Amino acid sequence: MSSSMPYSTANWHWKNKTVTPWAKEWFERELPEVEVADQGAVVKVDRVVEVDGDVELGRRKSKLITIYDCKVVLYWKGTAADGTEVEGKLTIPEVSHEITLDGLSDYVYEWSLTSEASPEANAVLALAKAKLPAALEAKFTAFPVALVETHGKDIM
Repeated sequence: MSSSMPYSTANWHWKNKTVTPWAKEWFERELPEVEVADQGAVVKVDRVVEVDGDVELGRRKSKLITIYDCKVVLYWKGTAADGTEVEGKLTIPEVSHEITLDGLSDYVYEWSLTSEASPEANAVLALAKAKLPAALEAKFTAFPVALVETHGKDIM
């Protein structure tokens, strides 16, 4: 008894594309668009200074899979309602597929104030802690979509 096999079973095996440099550029371009405001105070991402980790797009059994785990470090700026300028640093130790898509854990945010502490600066830091995470997480959710749209055709 003879069984026929499909001519090509290549799509049933792993095929990966490393896109870490593209991911770094994406975070550097997209995250500085994030800005939040409340009661006359404003906080925005100033610049991304580090994206460390690995980003790949894989194909397994004809399905695209995003594979990423990055540490992201950024600086933020804010203005208090009275005009006081405030700056700080934010480290997100893990931006990964498991958090963004699988919801296996929550993001961790490590905040620091690089400006001199004052009641006004502390109020802006409190605004950053309260509102920036949701705005950043919206970008993190958009990341795997952009990854597939940009590179999915390359591993078909």
